[in-house]
Amino acid sequence: MATIGRSIVHIILTFIVYIVTVQFYYWPDSSDLTNIKTVSYAISGALLILACWQYSKIVPYKIRAKMVQNPARFSPDKIDCYVSVQGLATGESVLPFSGEECAFYITDVFAEWRTKMKKPYKLRITERKKLLSKQSADGMEIHREEQRIYVKVEDFTKSWVQLRRNEKSEKKCPAEAKSMVQDKYKTYQIIERFAYNGDTITAQGKLTRHPDGRLFIKPTGLLKFPSFVIISKKMTDVAQFTKQIAQEALRHVSIKQVDIASLVINALLLFYVSIAQNR
Repeated sequence: MATIGRSIVHIILTFIVYIVTVQFYYWPDSSDLTNIKTVSYAISGALLILACWQYSKIVPYKIRAKMVQNPARFSPDKIDCYVSVQGLATGESVLPFSGEECAFYITDVFAEWRTKMKKPYKLRITERKKLLSKQSADGMEIHREEQRIYVKVEDFTKSWVQLRRNEKSEKKCPAEAKSMVQDKYKTYQIIERFAYNGDTITAQGKLTRHPDGRLFIKPTGLLKFPSFVIISKKMTDVAQFTKQIAQEALRHVSIKQVDIASLVINALLLFYVSIAQNR
């Protein structure tokens, strides 16, 4: 839908440029015609440069669509490479608020309160502030065959971390965050993201080696190489997840291609105006 809407907008803009070109073609004799031609050439050149710049932005999305479905297979010697690893979560931890045993957890506590919007609005909005964030270890340990790998979960974008989740709201502030309580806080939201022992974890990102010798999977921080951590309950889960990422990247490519086509067409129309004036 975004591509169709963008195409319609570009068609309208191109039509406007076409009308302008016709007006220029029948432009009366003017001492400023040379200046008009110069401006047309300049705008045409600028549009072509912009089209080239937009094309350069397509390449990372094409690479993203390809690499997310074709990462390198994990191997301990592929340090600083973009790899995918799958293994079983391992660890001995207890969720601080739910009390469940787990392999790994990250817990966040948020304070929420209501405030009035500035005039002339009379609505009230909910504001939120993180008070506490804690995790069971500096990395989630997963076992693959006889290899131990650690995933730096807190470094990944939250939307790209799909673990088990507990969420609840309380009116009483958790004891761990009492030192940060303010009178305006009305409720406290507790979010626990975790994995049980034996959960199948798939992590895709950059393989690094910690100074103590441990192998870590971390996010690449690059558009070309998307990084994620998910619990894959079925064999098809990872394939579906990576396919969604690839399709989203290709949608960006389609949108950019529409932009480029419009820029080139408009540049050619303006160039035609410039050379059509033989006065």
